[in-house]
Amino acid sequence: MYTKCDDIRAAALLFNGMSEREDTVSWNSMISAYVTNGMNQEALSLFVEMLNAGVELTTYTFVASIQACEETEFGKFGAEIHAVVLKLGYSLDTYVVNALLMMYVKNNRVDEGVKVFFYLQEKDNISWNSMISGYVQNGLYDEAIDLFHEMKNAGQKHDNVSLMSMLIASGRQGNLLNGMEIHAFSVRNGLDGDLQVGNTLVDMYAKCGKLDYMDSVFDRMLHRDTVSWTTIIAAYAQNNFPWKAVQLFREVQAEGSNVDALMIGSVLLACTELRCNLLAKEIHCYVIKRGIYDPVIQKTLVSVYGDCGNVDYANSIFRFSEVKDVVAFTSMMCSYVQNGLANEALGLMLYMNEMGIEADYVAVLSMLTAAADLSSLRKGKEIHGFLVRKGLLLQDSIRSSLIDILLFLNKGRFC
Repeated sequence: MYTKCDDIRAAALLFNGMSEREDTVSWNSMISAYVTNGMNQEALSLFVEMLNAGVELTTYTFVASIQACEETEFGKFGAEIHAVVLKLGYSLDTYVVNALLMMYVKNNRVDEGVKVFFYLQEKDNISWNSMISGYVQNGLYDEAIDLFHEMKNAGQKHDNVSLMSMLIASGRQGNLLNGMEIHAFSVRNGLDGDLQVGNTLVDMYAKCGKLDYMDSVFDRMLHRDTVSWTTIIAAYAQNNFPWKAVQLFREVQAEGSNVDALMIGSVLLACTELRCNLLAKEIHCYVIKRGIYDPVIQKTLVSVYGDCGNVDYANSIFRFSEVKDVVAFTSMMCSYVQNGLANEALGLMLYMNEMGIEADYVAVLSMLTAAADLSSLRKGKEIHGFLVRKGLLLQDSIRSSLIDILLFLNKGRFC
């Protein structure tokens, strides 16, 4: 009862207070409750305790414990549980093997997942979908497509999960023909009405650059959620149709649909392309009113205001932001450089160094650009020394940029 009510503390107290704990169901319930509440360490500790206590392990025990190992930090423990599975004869249990397969996939150990998959005699839809999804997640798109066709040849029926994996693979490959074939298959089998399939179709056509096809799919969707709107707004913003992205955002506002940080990020990208200071201010006020003014949006706004030439607003957001990491500093430095404030950019770089924040590739390039704008060979040499001390000259692009700028400054055109 306590586990179902998410009162994990009360459940643990009750479980630990039991005089006799030979009931497998109690152990399984407790392990599952820990996993459900993200307490994977506790779940695995209880699994070990159960094993040492000689309590009978069941399919349910293994599935819950293996799920706790889906986080990479517990991947090694998952392999150890796999050994116990083999030892106790559960290697042909479809539920246990599916859990193992998903665990290996999420730990980026596709090779181990493949071994588990092909050893399994009774494969169900979860088995096939997990393996296909694993290939896609790890960039093995051709293998995913081959397995998709093999699934059909094995007499297994494709569902919305397998279709979405194929659409994702097609989009990432830019394989329009394959994506259209999957789209046609979904229509023939009545799966195109599924919300998640529709969202994935919109994303696939966007990645393939077919915005007219994307529009057609979006217009035919009977139901749309935040993902639907965010995907199509992002597609237009990223494909140089900023006003269309803004127009769609207006529709979202008019409908009263949910707005998330990803959608706002896409609209702000459109603001950058439009160089529209007024629109940026409007979105700025909107996110504050809606309570979604998080650190990521703050950093994006710094960049947007910089691109729109409003350095004062960018600087104000930067100064009052609680999270000042390398991205925040780099955004502000880029804003200074873009607006001809090279001294301010270099000053911010020094402040960043004093705070012990390591510069990244973008920050270094901003610093080099600032030195060139100042027409100062001395500054260029100082930056050279800084990069040597920090070991940042290992990247060819940074080294090449530094050489170009020093040669340019040393020609006598600048002093």
